[in-house]
Amino acid sequence: MKIRFHGPIMVIKQNYDGTEQETITKVPELRKLDGKRHKDNLVDYLFDGNDAEHLKPLDIKGGHLGLYLEGHQIHVYMDFYTNAQPNQEQIDTLWRFVEGQLYDGAGPIFSGDCADEIGLSPLTHTVKAQFTITDEEEPLNLQQLKYVLLVIGLLGAGYCGYMLFKGDVSSTNIMGLIGSVVLIGGFIELYRRGKSN
Repeated sequence: MKIRFHGPIMVIKQNYDGTEQETITKVPELRKLDGKRHKDNLVDYLFDGNDAEHLKPLDIKGGHLGLYLEGHQIHVYMDFYTNAQPNQEQIDTLWRFVEGQLYDGAGPIFSGDCADEIGLSPLTHTVKAQFTITDEEEPLNLQQLKYVLLVIGLLGAGYCGYMLFKGDVSSTNIMGLIGSVVLIGGFIELYRRGKSN
């Protein structure tokens, strides 16, 4: 299941030294932030503190920080995934972690990245936070997908290449080899995109 903490935030544009700023409310400008996501999975930092031990039975994954446009306002979210139903104490602990990240952890870093890329700074601390729990599984991310493609491509290329080498020049082996090369090409393309991001 997915646990999502989310809420509306303010977006600003400021000059190079931060001495002048304006609040951005026009939807065409805000749309530039829609779908932006922080590069790290913040669950890696969940157990850095001493008050999160009771979260371990949940085997939490994710910690994805991102933005979405709803109506005329940008919202920030952080998603976690678990196979167990959390209790209220666990929800409260997760929220304290989220709040800390939004105020002085990944939130300001993410805001700075957005400012560098598109000139808009989402102020990720929200004053109207909510949480929802839905039956959703963690999506396969690009990091996982590209290595799945690589492994399948290499195995397929190895097998089909071996069969062709032995003289079994069937259309199945030829198509299999071509398909494997395409999968390896998919890995290279995803790797290239990851490096550029």
